[in-house]
Amino acid sequence: MSYPIKTLLRSLHNSFEKQYINTITGLLGVNYIADYFISTKIKQMPNIPEVVKSKKTLTAMNKGVLASELNKTLRGRGPFTVFAPSDRAFGKLESGTLEGLLKPENKVQLTALLSRHIIAYKVNFKNLKEGDKLKTLKGNEVTVTIRNGKICIDDATIQNQDIESSNGVIHSLDTVLID
Repeated sequence: MSYPIKTLLRSLHNSFEKQYINTITGLLGVNYIADYFISTKIKQMPNIPEVVKSKKTLTAMNKGVLASELNKTLRGRGPFTVFAPSDRAFGKLESGTLEGLLKPENKVQLTALLSRHIIAYKVNFKNLKEGDKLKTLKGNEVTVTIRNGKICIDDATIQNQDIESSNGVIHSLDTVLID
C-alpha cells in the first residue's frame, strides 16, 4: 500500500520534531532535482555523428561519415574513439581527392580510409602513451608518438582532444591517416 508524501509527512510530524521533517523534505527535494538533471543531461548528450556534425572544423569528416554510412556504426553503443581529420587536414590531400572519395562508387575506399581513424574503445587524451598501438576498425594499428611535446597518431598531430559524446570521444587531427 502506498501513501502520498503529504500523508507520510503528517504522520512523521506527529512523531518527530519539525527539524527532522524539514530535513527529510529537503532530502527528497534534492534527490528529485538531482535525478532530473542527471537524467536530462544523459539524454541530451549527442552521439559521435551528432558531435562531428556540430563542429565547424569537421565538415569534411561529417560528409565522409555520412557518405560511407559509418554514421550507422558510430551511432551505436560504443564506446568509440574517433581521430577525426580536420577540414584543413582534408585540404592537404591532393586536389579532388575528397570529392572523389565522396562519390557513391568510391564508398568502399572511403569507408576503409575513415575506418583507419576509428578505435572500437574509448581512449582519452591523458591515457595516450608513447609507443601505444591502437587497433582500428579497419583492422590495422596506429601508433602513438610524441613529437616536439605533442601527441601524434602515426604522422598526424592531435589538435583538439577529448571532445566528449554519449558513446565515446573525438580527437581532431591535422593530417589524414593514409596507409
